[in-house]
Amino acid sequence: MKAQGINANILLLAMLPSVSIGLVNGFYKESIYHLDPIWFWLADLTQFVFVPVVVLYALKRFGGWRPRQYGFHPIGAVDFVGLTLIAAFLFWLFYEPVGRLFSIWLGTNSPDFSYKSVLPSSLLLRALVVVYFAATAAVVEEVMFRALPWCFFSSRDGSGSPFWRYALISSLLFGLIHWENGAHEVVSTFMLGFVACVLYVKINNIWPLIGAHFLTDVRSFW
Repeated sequence: MKAQGINANILLLAMLPSVSIGLVNGFYKESIYHLDPIWFWLADLTQFVFVPVVVLYALKRFGGWRPRQYGFHPIGAVDFVGLTLIAAFLFWLFYEPVGRLFSIWLGTNSPDFSYKSVLPSSLLLRALVVVYFAATAAVVEEVMFRALPWCFFSSRDGSGSPFWRYALISSLLFGLIHWENGAHEVVSTFMLGFVACVLYVKINNIWPLIGAHFLTDVRSFW
């Protein structure tokens, strides 16, 4: 996936807001929720809806990067379902068992505050919020931590394969944005991220990864 004259450096600017917010939001999510839940929801909408929409529009408008160039290719229903289920199984395999193992080894506990803490008691509202959390996280994180980093590293590579730099750096950042959930979560999300990087490079389509991420988060948030 070569840039073919398109400025690849703008990809770093496109990734910076989501990565930066992800690294620091663990410091304020609980505080602003207890201050007033409306601030939590405004912050979440800003992080997972407003900022990504503005960034991706600017990426297309000023950088020339369109969705198809970072993985939003058409895909048949059978291929989508099959690849999504395979990816979801691999995500589960490298996320939940690894997280449990490291939680026991490191002696870490679940955090006092998490996305589950803000779920409504009403079954319908709870389902809607879980779908919102899972869908927005799936789209934004797969684009910002899988698709755009691969575009950047592959387009700037002068010799050899950029895969290891891409997979290690992207997965490390993906793990670190989950630091507030404990060290075991950093390790398990790093592993999930690495698997996702491998799959993205292999299939060159972001849709199955979004689907698998969505299913993983629905299970996790519920």
